[in-house]
Amino acid sequence: MLSFSATVSVHAPLEVVWELLVDKVEHPDRYVSGVQGLEILEKYPDGVLRQLTHPMPIKERISINRDRLEIIFKLVDPIHFSGYFFNRIHQPESIDQPLKLEYGLEVEPTDSTAPFDESKLPNAFFATLMHTKELAEQKAKAG
Repeated sequence: MLSFSATVSVHAPLEVVWELLVDKVEHPDRYVSGVQGLEILEKYPDGVLRQLTHPMPIKERISINRDRLEIIFKLVDPIHFSGYFFNRIHQPESIDQPLKLEYGLEVEPTDSTAPFDESKLPNAFFATLMHTKELAEQKAKAG
C-alpha cells in the first residue's frame, strides 16, 4: 500500500481555499495536469460520482464535508488500484497563523500488470497541492 500526505501553509481566507477545493471536484483540469476527460455520472447532496480520464479511466465517489473541511475521493470499481485520495483544510490555532492545506492518498495496486506507476503519485499530488496554494493566495491578494 502506498500512503502519502503533504501539508502546506496557505495565506488565504478559509472560504477562498474551500471554494477552490470544491471547484476541483467538477473542474479537475484547472488544478491537476494530465486530465484528459471528465464525466459527472451522478450528483448527491454531499458530493458526486465522476469518471475521470488521467490518462486511464478513474471512477470516484467524491464526498464533500464542509463541517470537517474535507473532500474524500474514493475509488469505485477499481481496475488497477483501490483506495482513496483526500484534500483537507486545517484551521490555525490562532488568527495570526495561516491555514494548512493537506493532500493525501492511500492506494493499493490490484493489478500487477497495470500501466500505472504509483511511485509518481507523491510528486503529482505535491505539484497539485502547490498549484492550489498558489491559486488561493493569488485570489486572496486580488481581492
